Amino acid sequence: MERRNRKIRPNSDRLSSLPDSLLCHILSFLPTKLSVATSVLSTRWKYLWTDVLNLDFDSINHKKKSGHGLSITDTVSRVMLLSNARNINSFRLIIQDEKFDEVDLLETWIRTTIARNVQAIDIRLLHQVCLPRCLFACKTLVDLSLHCCGSIPDYIMLPNLKKLRLHYFQYGNYEKLQNLISGCPVLEELNLNIEMIIKYDLRSCIISSPTIKWLTLNLGLFDLDDDFSDYKLVMNTPAVRYLVVEDLPSQCFLTGTFNSLVEANICLYNYEVQDDVSYCNSVLDLVDKVNQVKCLTLSITHNRFLDCSYADVTSRFINLTKLDLRADWLFLLKFLQSADNLEVLIIREHADVGVKRWTEPQQVPTCLSSHLKQVTIDAFEYLEAEHKMISYILSNGKVLNMMDIIIRKEEKTKYTDLEKKSNALRRISAFERRSETCKLQFS
Repeated sequence: MERRNRKIRPNSDRLSSLPDSLLCHILSFLPTKLSVATSVLSTRWKYLWTDVLNLDFDSINHKKKSGHGLSITDTVSRVMLLSNARNINSFRLIIQDEKFDEVDLLETWIRTTIARNVQAIDIRLLHQVCLPRCLFACKTLVDLSLHCCGSIPDYIMLPNLKKLRLHYFQYGNYEKLQNLISGCPVLEELNLNIEMIIKYDLRSCIISSPTIKWLTLNLGLFDLDDDFSDYKLVMNTPAVRYLVVEDLPSQCFLTGTFNSLVEANICLYNYEVQDDVSYCNSVLDLVDKVNQVKCLTLSITHNRFLDCSYADVTSRFINLTKLDLRADWLFLLKFLQSADNLEVLIIREHADVGVKRWTEPQQVPTCLSSHLKQVTIDAFEYLEAEHKMISYILSNGKVLNMMDIIIRKEEKTKYTDLEKKSNALRRISAFERRSETCKLQFS
């Protein structure tokens, strides 16, 4: 009875009872505009946002949620003025406005963050804007991301920078690009979109760094009328462990050594100009240079690949344990023959991939008889070549544990799907399986 007679106290504000440091940490995960909006909650919250260490401004969100009539530039300026944080962890500025030309304001904001020992800066604009020189001499900066920013100064010294992302960057000339990389003595991660280089008629590009471990190169959407026959991308990055290469243009020769490589993702899209022996050789040369990799994702969505280019392929992928392949099946044959320690194989299909041709190897690949444990065939189309390939792997995979066959989405929408699936399942289930523990999954 005593418990029932107790008065129920109104719910207390447990959030406001937390210490300021913890509340500021929570606010740091919000866009700055929302963080500032908490000032109306109570007297306790009125100035709490001024101690938040992360500043995040986005003009799109500002337009959607703005009710006070302030422009994005006014908002940023007022926040920077009222902020009490002596040290800023991060400053993120996204302005999706082609008319933005407040260079002086931008310089003031950047100088303010640098004066407060900023560690991460992310600036994304829609057109080229020159940034202040002090940005490229910031001693506290660890993470820098620039999107569509102007030319860089001659002197660069970022002694603590570990992550650098440059997208649609106006290099002005090639020397400044390498100068920028050289000015980052402890750089570990580089994400580079070098589409703009061609527009400045830079026929070669050298990326040299003894410290880079993660390297992402997106060569952009080039004008197919351009001649890339003498364009070279040279990489001197001996410490690279993770490599991503996207959108290699025709006859762009990429050179370098990757002896420390652990994982690589190479995605080369379909260009009509690429059906020539020279380009095929350059692609195979790139694949050859990553032969020390342990995990490889290879996507080459060309209409066809010339058989003659495979004649000289002799590389061994002795460290490769996982292969994710979307390419002409000639690549599949080569990898089965050269990757003796392959354990996981994913075969993906794509509308632009070359003709599916399956020819049994003269000798059973070592990986099939000793290491291959899991095979996934994504986008199965009920083709005879697919059945032959599946039969060969099942009948020779001594240690195979699982084969997962995923039907292509377009095939699932057809009214004959159920019958075709049942027939294919019965046929494949009847194939000889060398491994007694192999399970077959059809989805």
